[in-house]
Amino acid sequence: WRAAALSVAGVACLAGAMWVIDHFWRMLDGVLWQEMLPVARARTWEFGSSFARYLFRSWWFTLGWMRYAPPGWWVAITFGVTVIAMTGAVRRAVARVNDSTAQRTLVRVACAALAIHLLAIYWVYFRLAVAPQGRHLFPVMAPTLLLLWSGTQAWAPPAYRRHAAAALVAIAAVLDIAAWSLVAVPAYAW
Repeated sequence: WRAAALSVAGVACLAGAMWVIDHFWRMLDGVLWQEMLPVARARTWEFGSSFARYLFRSWWFTLGWMRYAPPGWWVAITFGVTVIAMTGAVRRAVARVNDSTAQRTLVRVACAALAIHLLAIYWVYFRLAVAPQGRHLFPVMAPTLLLLWSGTQAWAPPAYRRHAAAALVAIAAVLDIAAWSLVAVPAYAW
């Protein structure tokens, strides 16, 4: 129940943060935004949401200088895996789930590295209304993979962690095969 309560609290905090950001965005739509976000397009909620979606999708898979995107169901699966991993990583970072202090510290450092890098991407690209690319996240590939595994593992009981690892690898393999067979090969077949 504790894990479910933490997940519900996390989703509620995220929804509340989105509401606060939206209201501040509308309230501060004046001189401050013009200085921080010099391009008018970057001050719209639509650009903000499309920026986040595009960064997410291109991080997982996009080919041909961003011309060939994966199908919608593919992105939905990666989004589901990411949400599960993200909530699990937060759970491991803040709650005591039979982890050692070193494990919790490693998850916290990985979260901090990813957060700092995402802030840098938003500061450089978002404020100038330039579309992001997933390749900009390559410097934090190791922390991202650690959080993906660690977050997913947080939801599996210790006896089933090998099964969770196998399932995560199987999902990645199926997504990889689908991406190559449904997008890459048709796009580049002569």
